[in-house]
Amino acid sequence: MRVELAAWAQNEAVGLTDGRVLLDRLIEWMRAGRIIIPGISVVERLAAAAMHSADLAAIAEVYRAALASMTDAIHAEPLSVWFGEGWRASADGQAFYLGGPGEAGGAINGHYGRDPIVKIYTTITDRYAPLHQKVIAGTAGEAIHALDGILGHESSVDIGALHVDGGGVSDIVFAIAALLGRCFEPRIPRLSDRKLYAFEPKTRYGRLAPLFGHRLDANLILGHADEIGKVIRALADKVVTPSLILKKLSA
Repeated sequence: MRVELAAWAQNEAVGLTDGRVLLDRLIEWMRAGRIIIPGISVVERLAAAAMHSADLAAIAEVYRAALASMTDAIHAEPLSVWFGEGWRASADGQAFYLGGPGEAGGAINGHYGRDPIVKIYTTITDRYAPLHQKVIAGTAGEAIHALDGILGHESSVDIGALHVDGGGVSDIVFAIAALLGRCFEPRIPRLSDRKLYAFEPKTRYGRLAPLFGHRLDANLILGHADEIGKVIRALADKVVTPSLILKKLSA
């Protein structure tokens, strides 16, 4: 099945820019292969396919290719220009409650109640095109996953600015986004509890001095400039996901 999926993706997904046509063909292929069966939901079929990780991985590759084509098709629609310029995106996590055997795969997050959940962290463009999504633990912080969507998609859309909710705010994400040439524009809760950082003494800023925290160490940054550059290049080239690097740096 994995070989068949790979062949389908190579023949149908590559070079096809109309996402609607690609989605129709994907559904036809899944029906022909009895992946979609009347009376049995796709979720149930995918749950059964989870026992065969290689097949599931191949299905995921097909969906990524289809999602990229759909994103490009939406951005190519003239009507989508009314919603945005196409270079901004927003990301947020949605909680999904688990029941039955699936409860063991979730975690209890007091913010959402006493039932186990997982979160799906979704990134969409300002033209309302789906760009990326990933499943994260119910108790996971969203900040380290904020950049995965704008760097991990396969469409031709080039995102230059990212908006996130308060859960996606982190000082280190600001820094990484700036080094990647992206603007990080979150909603910052409890702004009075946060501090700015500068290379100069905060007394230089006069009445604004209370807004500043610790002074940045320029020599420390310059001393590790080569290592920082390697990390940023790895992220830009999709060698590693931002969430993996940020998790290590935040530890």
